[in-house]
Amino acid sequence: MRTFFKALFRNPRATGAVFPSSKYLAHRMAACIDTTKPGYILELGPGTGAITKGILESGIPAEKLIALELVPDFAEKLQRRFPGVTVIRGNAMNLSELLKDKLPVHTIISSLPLRSLSKNDRRIILAEIPKVLGPGGQFIQFTYSMKNDADFYPKNFKLMDSFLVWRNIPPARVTVFRVED
Repeated sequence: MRTFFKALFRNPRATGAVFPSSKYLAHRMAACIDTTKPGYILELGPGTGAITKGILESGIPAEKLIALELVPDFAEKLQRRFPGVTVIRGNAMNLSELLKDKLPVHTIISSLPLRSLSKNDRRIILAEIPKVLGPGGQFIQFTYSMKNDADFYPKNFKLMDSFLVWRNIPPARVTVFRVED
């Protein structure tokens, strides 16, 4: 928890949350993953690992999970806490370059603070996602928006599901997309 608050006070926009995600949010997001598809699961912005833990508890093997984290303290903590998970320190704006040796990815599960990023940074990240996802890949994102904001995403992100998780501080919306080329 100390690592989280240290990062929050250092750079609140990069952290994008006021508290770590709850286990309820983690389990609801993990339950959306289609486990029948081959390839990796990529977690964007895992922070201290609350969602990572939920993914692993859902039965996903650690060697199938890649965590991409920008904040150095978070990346180090993730590596220690989840030794079987591949942790890459880097920026999601460079997804295709960072993951060129780790394809195919069938699901991206994201805690990135997309709403607090600049419009340009958000556009770059959302354009990178289809480059690393296999055909019919999933993109699962949570935000603190109470409304369904599917039109916030590019047209090739096809809405599959959207729901609220009330047992999180603050409550979170999970949106699930199938990404087309």
